[in-house]
Order: sequence, then C-alpha cells, then structure tokens
Amino acid sequence: ATFHMAFAYFAAAYDLKVVAVFEPAPGKEPSPRYVEAFQRQVRLHKLRTVFIEPQLSEIALRGLTRDLGITLRALDPLGGSKGTESYIAMMRYNAAQIAAALRE
Repeated sequence: ATFHMAFAYFAAAYDLKVVAVFEPAPGKEPSPRYVEAFQRQVRLHKLRTVFIEPQLSEIALRGLTRDLGITLRALDPLGGSKGTESYIAMMRYNAAQIAAALRE
C-alpha cells in the first residue's frame, strides 16, 4: 500500500502490485468512505506495510497504523536528503525499503 500512486512505475517494473492507495488524488484528503475502503484492502490482502513519502505528512496514517497493526516505511520520489543524494542512491534506498518490507 502506498500513500499515493507515485511508485506505480516501480511496481510495474518489478512485478509488484499496489493494492491500496491512501490518497485518492495528489493533495486530496480521503473521505471517510475512501478510508474504510483502504482499510478493507489492507485487511483483505493482509498488508503489513504502508509506504509514505518523507515530503508528505504521515499524521493521517498514524491512527490507522495502530488500528491495522501496520508499519510505515518511507519511499523517496525526489531524493536530495541523506542517503538519496543521487538518482542511483535514491533508487537503491527505495529498493532497500521495499525489500525490507517484503522480508517482514
């Protein structure tokens, strides 16, 4: 599950599937009905991780992480922070985050 569809290209390239997206459209707050649908998808697919971006607020997901027993991991689509200074470093960081989540 992701905060929004920023990593659909990555999922497609590595034969992964994004089964739940928290934000219905960039910058749009999810409605209560949308949040319920997100929770159903998380439970249905027994997801353990939701990927967020360091540039976005995770406040909206904090309550859900407790309720659903999931963890948050960061994927960085922009880079420039420590460990993601170059494109290659950013992609390695993101791949490592996804690999760690798949091992959990």
